[in-house]
Amino acid sequence: MNYLSHPTQQLTKHIKNIQKYDHVDELFTQCVLFHDLGKVLDSFQSYIQKITKSSEPHAPVSGVIYLLNYIGNDFVIRKDRLFIFNSIISHHGKLKSFDSEYNSILEFFLKEIPLSQIDEIYLKEDVKNYFQLKDIDVTIFPMLNIINRDLKFTIEDYITQKLLFSKLIFADKYEAIYKSEHKKVFNTNSVVHLHQELDKIIKKRDPKRDKVKNDILNAYDKSYTISTLTAPTGIGKTLTSLELALKIKEDKKLSKIIYILPFTSIIDQTYETFDKIFPNEITKHHYAVTFDENSDNQDEKNTYDRWKFILNSWNEPFILSTLYQLFFAIFSNKNSDNIKFQALQNSVIILDEVQAIPFELWKAFKEILPILSEQLNSTFILMSATMPILTQKNVALELANKTEIFEAKNRYVLKYLEGNTLENLASVIIELYQEGKSVLCVVNSIKTSKLLYKIVKKSVENSYCLNSYMFFDDRKEVIRSIKDNEKGSNVTNKILISTQVIEAGVDLDFDVGLREFAPISSIIQTAGRVNREGKKGISEIYIFDTITKVYNEMMISESKKSFFDVLKRDDIYEKNILPFVECYFQALDENKGDSGILSDIERFDFDAISKKNRDAFGLEEDYIKSVALGVDLKAYQYRYFENIKGLKPYEIKRKKEKLMREFQSKILNIKEKDLNALEFEIPFSDIFGIYYIVDIKDIYSKESGFQLKEEKTVNDAFEFP
Repeated sequence: MNYLSHPTQQLTKHIKNIQKYDHVDELFTQCVLFHDLGKVLDSFQSYIQKITKSSEPHAPVSGVIYLLNYIGNDFVIRKDRLFIFNSIISHHGKLKSFDSEYNSILEFFLKEIPLSQIDEIYLKEDVKNYFQLKDIDVTIFPMLNIINRDLKFTIEDYITQKLLFSKLIFADKYEAIYKSEHKKVFNTNSVVHLHQELDKIIKKRDPKRDKVKNDILNAYDKSYTISTLTAPTGIGKTLTSLELALKIKEDKKLSKIIYILPFTSIIDQTYETFDKIFPNEITKHHYAVTFDENSDNQDEKNTYDRWKFILNSWNEPFILSTLYQLFFAIFSNKNSDNIKFQALQNSVIILDEVQAIPFELWKAFKEILPILSEQLNSTFILMSATMPILTQKNVALELANKTEIFEAKNRYVLKYLEGNTLENLASVIIELYQEGKSVLCVVNSIKTSKLLYKIVKKSVENSYCLNSYMFFDDRKEVIRSIKDNEKGSNVTNKILISTQVIEAGVDLDFDVGLREFAPISSIIQTAGRVNREGKKGISEIYIFDTITKVYNEMMISESKKSFFDVLKRDDIYEKNILPFVECYFQALDENKGDSGILSDIERFDFDAISKKNRDAFGLEEDYIKSVALGVDLKAYQYRYFENIKGLKPYEIKRKKEKLMREFQSKILNIKEKDLNALEFEIPFSDIFGIYYIVDIKDIYSKESGFQLKEEKTVNDAFEFP
């Protein structure tokens, strides 16, 4: 059989190379065998040899022939064969739903099948022999809809389908790029190596921290695939979890480590810590990563395709990424998200700050996690100072003696503060600052942070602002500027007014804090930025009533009942905080809402699952617009049109992605009402799919980000509703 799969690759060689990715998995090898069957068509062979400019799609006919060759006499589709069929017909796009409102497999059964393509393939004796094709009856295809429409699926089925699809698209793309079988990656870092490097870096050991670390490591039990680590900030969870991950990897002979953080903004900080220990061995993956940040080896990774593939597929032994990337790998139906699902196999996966997982996904994650860890042969470590109930009873092992650790920490006291007007808050902040204290105030909305900052800044020059309307680089500069020195976390004689962007993982240490009422987990995350090292006695953190409602109503209601009503009567010390946290999460576990993802899994409605995941991460909010600030997209559009002349569709897409990387750091997600307040029409780029504003002189400030209408005059700041 002599057909091409790619311009310089034989189809048979392409198939064999892909199958070697996992040659013992019969489901996978059979899926690979048939996935490109349609490429034997004359139209495709002419296209791949550049005789013609286009070709008919090859995936649908490949899937149809596979399914009709393996369907039983009763026309009932076995689940494993449905998984193969779906992977084949979906492998150049989204994973197709079995039953959904549109474009489902059930609908596919009713569509007109490519009879002429089937006839052409069956006339090729070499193809029939290679694929061992049987005679098929194409007239039965519509009947598959009626006979199989009541098919239901389990979580195990869901993971099997996702994994098969991910393995196929990963190995297929790998072979197409590298023209060879996949070379498996293994994390070779060791606990011994870690200790050697830490001995060089850490000059003075902390006996208390070392005891906590050793207790956690000794609590590890190989029989568990899920562990939780509940402990306050400042006990060294990051390095302890790294050592634990290395220990588990060696003990269970796993191949890689994946470290997940909630936000892009704190990845760089963790990356710098890990890179000091294992230089040039950590791959960080998030939307803002550029090529040079991940590799100095231009010869090995010398093309854009390879660079993009390595990042998106997590095909490296030590990955540092975000909750967004992980959850989209688990719940999205997009090809580009699913390609990394296979990377979760045989891995130690650390989820830091798990309280940041969207509340709407807690129930689905809790049900899926134990099955995911078992089927993928992976071990999960969930970490937080405020641990939600994300695991089933008796499924996970708590590694920390959390009661003992929390009672030993008493770095702050929470106090109720009456009066939540901006004038009153500004007065309290300035008074604390004049007492010689560094002050952190965290509020719920960008608007509040900017207006409060404006008031305080008039009286105190050493005031700073932090919010998500600021460019990523400007936020990093604020954090760098307020620290006493780059290596430490202490802040002296400065004020920071921030939104929740500071809550998780940002290494800052203030003398005193203020926090707008929020879920107790968010309040404690703020407390973790005050007196982190416990060297300042007992610091005060003042909690004031809500100004802006932004959180889930149930989370707020349960926080009020389990915590805030008590705080209004009595101060709460850190050493006594754990029972309040556990009471809060227990109430949420008993009353948590259901996003419906588990029901969608029963129907294999991947479209609905994907949308609900996007909704949970706030990506479907139509009142949010992506805007490139200070960027002339007309100039980029001109470059785009100049560069794409004579290119194929996939090459055009590549050019667009490379151009967008150049201005990615200047894109902000801004509320539509804030954009409308500018009172001029904002141009939209159809090519890049975003809005843009070229002149941002009075629109953007490095100090506080995109400017709101209320910031224009001093008086407006005092008229906050």
